Amino acid sequence: MPLTSKKSFICLPLVQEFLKNTGGDAAIGVATFCEKKDRHVTDEELAKKMKELYLAEEEKNTASSARILRECQAINKEIKEIKRSRLSSI
Repeated sequence: MPLTSKKSFICLPLVQEFLKNTGGDAAIGVATFCEKKDRHVTDEELAKKMKELYLAEEEKNTASSARILRECQAINKEIKEIKRSRLSSI
């Protein structure tokens, strides 16, 4: 029986900051994946995991961009209506 439990080094704020600064959010995911494997990870496994993380990030960014675009369109519509109402009141 081990005297201490195995703790994740990734949960340390300094490690998370380093990973995020050097490789972005996906770096934390890849490091977590490697740590959970508890053995050497093959290039193929790493490539597959990185692709999954990249696609998930792209999907999130696309959804965020679409939301921002809709908000901008709504704001532009409101601006046009305000201009129209000001011109009609003159």
